[in-house]
Amino acid sequence: MLCRLEFVVLVVLLTISIVSGQGDICNPNPCLNNGRCIALNGNIDFYCVCPTDIPVGGKRCDQLLLETTTTYRPTTLVTPSPCASYPCLNNGVCTVSQFGNTYTCTCGAYFYGVRCEHQNRCSYQPELCQNGATCVPGIDGAYSCRCTSSYSGANCQQFNPPTGICSSMPCKNGATCVALNNNANYHCTCPAAYTGSTCSNPKTTCPEDYCTNNGQCTFDYTLNRLRCACPGTFSGQFCEIPIGQSNACSSFPCFNNGSCTPAGGSFLCTCKGTYLGNQCQFRYDTKPCSSSPCKNGGICTNVGSGYQCQCSPGFQGTTCEVNANVGNCYYTPCMNGGTCIASGNTFVCACPFGYSGGRCEEQTLTPNRICDRNPTLCKQGGTCISNSTHFQCVCRPGTEGEYCEKNTTISCYPTNPCFNGGT
Repeated sequence: MLCRLEFVVLVVLLTISIVSGQGDICNPNPCLNNGRCIALNGNIDFYCVCPTDIPVGGKRCDQLLLETTTTYRPTTLVTPSPCASYPCLNNGVCTVSQFGNTYTCTCGAYFYGVRCEHQNRCSYQPELCQNGATCVPGIDGAYSCRCTSSYSGANCQQFNPPTGICSSMPCKNGATCVALNNNANYHCTCPAAYTGSTCSNPKTTCPEDYCTNNGQCTFDYTLNRLRCACPGTFSGQFCEIPIGQSNACSSFPCFNNGSCTPAGGSFLCTCKGTYLGNQCQFRYDTKPCSSSPCKNGGICTNVGSGYQCQCSPGFQGTTCEVNANVGNCYYTPCMNGGTCIASGNTFVCACPFGYSGGRCEEQTLTPNRICDRNPTLCKQGGTCISNSTHFQCVCRPGTEGEYCEKNTTISCYPTNPCFNGGT
């Protein structure tokens, strides 16, 4: 007779107490039966990894599992990247912030905004603002020009002659005139090579660093001015132009017999007589009111070589050209069919196809290209033909107008328009 011995493994479940308030929640170990403790949530909770060789489970590995075993694992919540939705427009590059919950967009050269949603015309049309003005981008392709003190207008294209005590241009040799004490007197800020109350006296001693690129400064008694002796690889008044580089004065940019001086890749015009402006393109009149520049009943007063307008009520501007009651679009500043949109103290022109610029003054498509770039220019089946000066729509029978946009009724009587027996 065979006997079979059976052994019963008795698992003793031990119970220990947890003393709260200690620095490490896992010390002493709250997990029973050799369970491994893992601290959670900044040491305010714990998780027990129960041994695999003993059928126990539960929060503290203190429950006997007879049939099934439930395994608990800590859960990690995965937060999607804020760049996952591609929030940056117009090919902007999205970068996740340091803390991972926000993003920044790095925009291309022609766009700006939090999401690169605005077009920056100032970047690809630097010629919008003239005469040294600063171009400020606006919303949806709009822009404004921040003019220097001598210019005004939507694109800073209008020169404002100096008024007051500086209107007689007392400062010489390109010096800057500053009015003092409410136009009672003035001060001239001289260039480096000149001195005196009106900057009319050339210095005979060289200022420090007057000549660039190791040029040697001397006083030329023949020319009565300072002169730079340049090394072999540079030229120009201050030795600022590398040999072989184009001279900015070679295109003769100064008008009305003005004298051109290269200046750091650009040029400086010294004007003669009654001419002024950065290219000597303006002439000032000793009696500017004779041309009646003040509009809308404004009263003109001669001030030196300039003038001043005292505007009628309701008007403002240098020449009283702006009706303050109806905004800056009153005088239809937009050209070539552009639509004027008032914006605060200025305006924006929405240009038609083929034109651009602050006032739609620039023709972007020459006539001989308009037909190619806009094949639907002529309506109702009209044919577009063009040459170097204009374009024309050849309309089908029954239509007329500049763009064949109008319908007409053709009568066969009293004369038959059809030839060779046509009906």
